[in-house]
Amino acid sequence: MTDFNPNAPAWWISPQGKILPIGHGETHIQKVIDNPVVFGFTTKQIEDIYHSYGEAVGTEKKAREEIIAEILNKGWIRIRKNGFCYSFQLSDLTAAARDYIFDWATRMVEWVSPSMLVNINTKMGDEGYTVAEIAGGALGETEEGGHERKTLIPISSVFDF
Repeated sequence: MTDFNPNAPAWWISPQGKILPIGHGETHIQKVIDNPVVFGFTTKQIEDIYHSYGEAVGTEKKAREEIIAEILNKGWIRIRKNGFCYSFQLSDLTAAARDYIFDWATRMVEWVSPSMLVNINTKMGDEGYTVAEIAGGALGETEEGGHERKTLIPISSVFDF
């Protein structure tokens, strides 16, 4: 089993809770372009979206935004570090998403300042917390009450999705 990598500058979390670190110098969109099927696309679909905006494949403009939005709508979570803050992008803050973010924070609180800021961006708006607040349960329990929280499954390759 792969260990969780707290030093990664970014991650993808699948709807099933598998968390893949994005390395230094890598981008979320490049993982998608290199492995479109994992994210529910074909190479042609990716190319068509880029061409519809008149953009070169891999550029970080409108086509990238559309592709990432579609992935988030499928239940994926995108995490990245922006200076002194972590940013989570997801479509909806579902019970499973809250569990995954809680698990991420409980792992990270040992590695970063507990006061490190975390922005959670959904279709409903943005919310700000600290890593310690999330690890302390600030996102609340899920509606199912008393259920066992879902936990992240660290992976090291897109082939493990």
